[in-house]
Amino acid sequence: MEEEYTGIVIRTIHFNESSEIVHVLTNQGIISVMVKGARRYKSHKLSFCIPMTKVSFKVTSSKISSLIDYTILNDYSIIKEDLKKNLWFSYILEIVNKLPDNSYYRNIYNLIDKIFELGSFNNPMLLIMIAQTKLLKIYGVEPELKKCVICGKPNLDFFSISNGGFVCNNCSANDKTNAKPYLDIRTLYYFDIYNGNLNDLSNIDLKDVFLNLKAYYDYYVDIKLHSLSSLII
Repeated sequence: MEEEYTGIVIRTIHFNESSEIVHVLTNQGIISVMVKGARRYKSHKLSFCIPMTKVSFKVTSSKISSLIDYTILNDYSIIKEDLKKNLWFSYILEIVNKLPDNSYYRNIYNLIDKIFELGSFNNPMLLIMIAQTKLLKIYGVEPELKKCVICGKPNLDFFSISNGGFVCNNCSANDKTNAKPYLDIRTLYYFDIYNGNLNDLSNIDLKDVFLNLKAYYDYYVDIKLHSLSSLII
């Protein structure tokens, strides 16, 4: 039997001298596909194995699916050929690849598909920060962004990473910090990526967002991410 999917290639692993295992993000989850002979000279399957490629594909219905046929829907050549864009989009795919198994894959796929659609002609850092803020919910560690996490009042005077949200001036927290970057993070978290206007986000300090979001990830999410500090100086 055959199964058919549409997805974005997020990672490729050498399997043996001639084959690859390709991880593809779909709306049903991350599918691992055995691509036999992909590394052979002039193999027509090689283009399926390139990360940041949108594909429709058929695989065998088995424990380890094998590629039967595929079509390239978008090779995102503009993203791949621009070093800055390439690094930022590789960064978000790294995060996606490390997501725990969950029931939100349709939402994850739609989000990543949309930022790739927008990626060729928009600020890659802005798009990736939008995606990274929204993925906090998928990891189950989204912060309290609407009220004081301690007393529930609507005052957003400071932010506390250890308490997981905003705190008001009257509540005690050992690590109270400037609320501004997290107010920007809140804006990105609630931004409608499908219908919103990216120009409305032009006043956000993306460098501060990146550094504070990384600190939040480092505290709550048990993954190691490659540093992109050279891109934000």
